[in-house]
Amino acid sequence: GLNKAYRSNEFDFKYFTAPIRTLVPRPNPYALYLTQYILEVIINDPHVIDVYGTDLEIYTLIDGIISQVNEKFERTEEEIVKQLSHNKSLITGSRDYEVALEQLFYKKVGSNEVSRK
Repeated sequence: GLNKAYRSNEFDFKYFTAPIRTLVPRPNPYALYLTQYILEVIINDPHVIDVYGTDLEIYTLIDGIISQVNEKFERTEEEIVKQLSHNKSLITGSRDYEVALEQLFYKKVGSNEVSRK
C-alpha cells in the first residue's frame, strides 16, 4: 500500500483517495490512502475473509498508528541530534555530520527502516 502511494503521482494519489476524501475534516493523506487501500484492494483479496469496522474506524486506527510511528521517529531524531551536539568536532550540515547522523539512525532504528525512507 505505502509503496504504491510512494510511487504514484499527485493526480493518481488524489484520484485513489477521492471516494473517502471527506471522511474527516483535515485528513492525514497517507492514512486516507491506506484506508482506501484496505477498502478497495485488501478487502477484495481472496485470502481476506472480512474487514471489520466502518470507514471512519479504519481511518482512525491507521491514523493513530502513523501518529505513533511519527512520534517515535521524532523522539529518536531528537535523541540523535542531541547526542551529536556533544561532539564538538562535527559541524551541523557537514558531510561528516551527515555520515554520523546516518550511522546513529542505523544503530537506533535499524537498517531496514532507514533504507525504506
